[in-house]
Amino acid sequence: MLYGQETLKEAKKIMEILTEFIGASGTEISKEKYEISFFNTQASSQAFLVRTMGFRVGKFPTKYLGILLNDKKNRVANWVTLMGKIQRRMQNWTFKVLNIPSCIILLKSVLQSISIYQLPSQDTPKTNCQKMVDMFKKFLWQGSSKIKKIGTTTMELVK
Repeated sequence: MLYGQETLKEAKKIMEILTEFIGASGTEISKEKYEISFFNTQASSQAFLVRTMGFRVGKFPTKYLGILLNDKKNRVANWVTLMGKIQRRMQNWTFKVLNIPSCIILLKSVLQSISIYQLPSQDTPKTNCQKMVDMFKKFLWQGSSKIKKIGTTTMELVK
């Protein structure tokens, strides 16, 4: 992903960088697979740059490396996919034999890393941060089972 202004100078520089990459890596760039996306750019400038660079115009929203890219304001709804992915991953695990330190390692190495690409790319709404923290706490203290572990405020008695 390359960013630039909507000028001919920037377009030429980007094409120069891509040409240098092709020469250094020995690969070819398939222009059919790549897109150019615009933010707040006039239609005439867009058409000129598309003709100059030879890429097709991308539409929003789109995904890049699994991250939803949107030209609108960041909203809680943009994070539904990520939150669902974390929830599904937690529901598939059972923790009857794991102790708390093992759960913490699993939590940090797997669950927190799911969001590692999306967090720096967008401002995270506070409600989503709190939801993730709550999911991680519940996972740590309750796991995926119906019976809560010690440390929660309410506990079911096992018969």
